[in-house]
Amino acid sequence: MTPISPLPAGKNQAYVALSRGWALGGPAFKKALLKDHAVAVEARAWESAGVREVREARWQETLEDAMSRLPAQVREGRQKSAPWKVAVAAHLKETTDVSNRWLAEQLDMGSPFYVSKHVGLLRQPGHAARPWLNQLRKVKGKA
Repeated sequence: MTPISPLPAGKNQAYVALSRGWALGGPAFKKALLKDHAVAVEARAWESAGVREVREARWQETLEDAMSRLPAQVREGRQKSAPWKVAVAAHLKETTDVSNRWLAEQLDMGSPFYVSKHVGLLRQPGHAARPWLNQLRKVKGKA
Protein backbone atom coordinates (compact mmCIF):
# COMPACT_ATOMS: atom_id res chain seq x y z
CA MET A 1 0.00 0.00 0.00
CA THR A 2 1.36 3.48 -0.95
CA PRO A 3 1.65 5.89 1.95
CA ILE A 4 -0.60 8.94 1.76
CA SER A 5 1.24 12.25 1.63
CA PRO A 6 0.52 14.50 4.62
CA LEU A 7 0.67 17.53 2.28
CA PRO A 8 -2.33 18.73 0.28
CA ALA A 9 -2.41 17.99 -3.45
CA GLY A 10 -0.19 20.38 -5.35
CA LYS A 11 2.03 21.05 -2.32
CA ASN A 12 4.16 17.92 -2.22
CA GLN A 13 7.85 18.23 -3.11
CA ALA A 14 7.62 16.46 -6.48
CA TYR A 15 4.80 18.69 -7.70
CA VAL A 16 6.52 21.88 -6.54
CA ALA A 17 9.74 20.85 -8.32
CA LEU A 18 7.83 20.46 -11.58
CA SER A 19 6.01 23.77 -11.17
CA ARG A 20 8.97 26.16 -11.18
CA GLY A 21 9.35 28.71 -13.98
CA TRP A 22 7.06 29.48 -16.86
CA ALA A 23 8.57 26.87 -19.21
CA LEU A 24 10.95 23.96 -18.90
CA GLY A 25 13.89 24.22 -21.29
CA GLY A 26 16.93 26.24 -22.19
CA PRO A 27 17.10 29.88 -23.34
CA ALA A 28 16.89 28.97 -27.05
CA PHE A 29 13.76 26.89 -26.46
CA LYS A 30 12.12 29.66 -24.44
CA LYS A 31 12.97 32.26 -27.08
CA ALA A 32 11.44 30.06 -29.78
CA LEU A 33 8.38 29.51 -27.61
CA LEU A 34 7.92 33.26 -27.25
CA LYS A 35 8.06 33.73 -31.01
CA ASP A 36 6.01 30.69 -31.99
CA HIS A 37 3.16 31.26 -29.58
CA ALA A 38 3.35 35.03 -28.97
CA VAL A 39 3.26 34.58 -25.22
CA ALA A 40 1.52 37.52 -23.55
CA VAL A 41 3.60 39.27 -20.90
CA GLU A 42 0.44 40.43 -19.17
CA ALA A 43 -0.68 36.91 -18.28
CA ARG A 44 -1.61 37.32 -14.64
CA ALA A 45 -1.70 33.58 -13.93
CA TRP A 46 2.09 33.25 -14.23
CA GLU A 47 4.26 33.67 -11.20
CA SER A 48 6.29 36.88 -11.07
CA ALA A 49 9.57 35.10 -11.90
CA GLY A 50 8.06 33.82 -15.15
CA VAL A 51 6.81 37.25 -16.14
CA ARG A 52 10.22 38.76 -15.33
CA GLU A 53 11.96 36.12 -17.44
CA VAL A 54 9.67 36.77 -20.41
CA ARG A 55 10.15 40.54 -20.14
CA GLU A 56 13.93 40.20 -19.84
CA ALA A 57 13.99 37.94 -22.93
CA ARG A 58 12.15 40.63 -24.88
CA TRP A 59 14.46 43.34 -23.55
CA GLN A 60 17.47 41.23 -24.55
CA GLU A 61 16.09 40.74 -28.06
CA THR A 62 15.50 44.50 -28.43
CA LEU A 63 18.98 45.23 -27.07
CA GLU A 64 20.60 42.82 -29.54
CA ASP A 65 18.67 44.41 -32.41
CA ALA A 66 19.73 47.92 -31.36
CA MET A 67 23.35 46.86 -30.98
CA SER A 68 23.35 45.25 -34.43
CA ARG A 69 22.22 48.56 -35.95
CA LEU A 70 25.24 50.47 -34.64
CA PRO A 71 28.67 50.23 -36.31
CA ALA A 72 31.14 48.00 -34.43
CA GLN A 73 33.71 50.80 -34.11
CA VAL A 74 31.12 52.96 -32.34
CA ARG A 75 30.47 50.22 -29.78
CA GLU A 76 34.13 50.16 -28.78
CA GLY A 77 33.62 53.08 -26.37
CA ARG A 78 33.67 51.52 -22.91
CA GLN A 79 33.02 54.54 -20.68
CA LYS A 80 29.82 54.36 -18.67
CA SER A 81 28.35 57.39 -20.42
CA ALA A 82 29.53 56.53 -23.95
CA PRO A 83 27.12 58.19 -26.41
CA TRP A 84 26.19 54.86 -28.00
CA LYS A 85 25.28 53.40 -24.59
CA VAL A 86 23.12 56.40 -23.76
CA ALA A 87 21.41 56.15 -27.17
CA VAL A 88 20.74 52.41 -26.76
CA ALA A 89 19.40 52.95 -23.23
CA ALA A 90 17.12 55.76 -24.42
CA HIS A 91 15.89 53.67 -27.34
CA LEU A 92 15.03 50.72 -25.09
CA LYS A 93 13.28 53.04 -22.63
CA GLU A 94 11.20 54.45 -25.52
CA THR A 95 10.25 51.09 -26.97
CA THR A 96 9.98 48.75 -23.96
CA ASP A 97 9.24 48.78 -20.24
CA VAL A 98 12.90 48.03 -19.44
CA SER A 99 14.22 48.88 -16.00
CA ASN A 100 17.18 51.16 -15.37
CA ARG A 101 18.75 48.41 -13.26
CA TRP A 102 18.68 45.94 -16.16
CA LEU A 103 20.12 48.53 -18.55
CA ALA A 104 22.87 49.47 -16.10
CA GLU A 105 23.90 45.82 -15.86
CA GLN A 106 23.66 44.96 -19.56
CA LEU A 107 25.38 48.11 -20.85
CA ASP A 108 27.85 48.41 -17.97
CA MET A 109 26.64 51.92 -17.19
CA GLY A 110 27.10 51.84 -13.43
CA SER A 111 24.03 52.41 -11.30
CA PRO A 112 20.34 52.65 -12.33
CA PHE A 113 20.48 56.31 -11.27
CA TYR A 114 23.33 56.89 -13.73
CA VAL A 115 21.24 55.44 -16.58
CA SER A 116 18.32 57.70 -15.69
CA LYS A 117 20.58 60.75 -15.44
CA HIS A 118 22.22 60.24 -18.84
CA VAL A 119 19.01 59.35 -20.66
CA GLY A 120 17.53 62.56 -19.22
CA LEU A 121 20.54 64.61 -20.37
CA LEU A 122 19.94 63.31 -23.90
CA ARG A 123 17.00 65.76 -24.11
CA GLN A 124 19.49 68.64 -24.31
CA PRO A 125 20.14 69.95 -27.83
CA GLY A 126 23.40 68.81 -29.40
CA HIS A 127 23.92 65.83 -27.09
CA ALA A 128 26.60 63.49 -28.50
CA ALA A 129 24.21 60.51 -28.39
CA ARG A 130 21.48 62.20 -30.48
CA PRO A 131 22.74 60.94 -33.90
CA TRP A 132 22.91 57.37 -32.62
CA LEU A 133 19.43 57.57 -31.11
CA ASN A 134 18.08 58.92 -34.41
CA GLN A 135 19.70 55.99 -36.21
CA LEU A 136 18.07 53.53 -33.81
CA ARG A 137 14.69 55.17 -34.27
CA LYS A 138 14.72 54.49 -38.01
CA VAL A 139 12.50 51.57 -38.90
CA LYS A 140 14.63 48.61 -39.93
CA GLY A 141 14.53 48.11 -43.67
CA LYS A 142 13.43 51.69 -44.46
CA ALA A 143 15.66 54.63 -45.32
